Amino acid sequence: LIVGYRGRTRKGSIAMSEHERIDTAEKPGRLMDLMRSTTAVARKCLDLQPGQSVLIVTDTEVSPMVYHAMAAAVHTAGGIPLVAIMRPLRHANSEPPNTIGAAMKEADITIAMVSRTMTHTRAREIATQEYKRRYLLIPSVTEDMLMRGASTADFDVVKEITKATAKSLSRGKQVHLTSEHGTDLVFSVEGRP
Repeated sequence: LIVGYRGRTRKGSIAMSEHERIDTAEKPGRLMDLMRSTTAVARKCLDLQPGQSVLIVTDTEVSPMVYHAMAAAVHTAGGIPLVAIMRPLRHANSEPPNTIGAAMKEADITIAMVSRTMTHTRAREIATQEYKRRYLLIPSVTEDMLMRGASTADFDVVKEITKATAKSLSRGKQVHLTSEHGTDLVFSVEGRP
């Protein structure tokens, strides 16, 4: 499989972009693996409460298994899922359709499971800043991403590490990062909790 462009290979097969990549997981356990990760997102990352409405914004480049698993995870956590499917945005951060922008203002939480980010849009800004709605972006999401790697982390452990790191950085005045490969970066964090 050739990733990164769409065109003919030497043997005549069609190469697929990253978003169209065929997932490599075994099919029998795929839904269970997706549910494990999406349930962690709903319960641990979002602390979803029963009765909260969750708008799952997605597009036609995202696998239906991804947003169906997220909708099921929202439902099992007691939330009220609504899936809105659109054509992919022309480019990252172009405005979503007006109907999606309107729905983002009404939903308690929006989860953007899209092939191109929509975080830096007026629709997101209005929903989060003016209407105080919560927003979670999972960009360029694939089934494979939700079954391996970071999405399989123990989020309780991640939370502990994050809080300890934030506490240390908040107490400090200066950060000095070095590595064996030559990184040597110094910057101030004074007054920046």
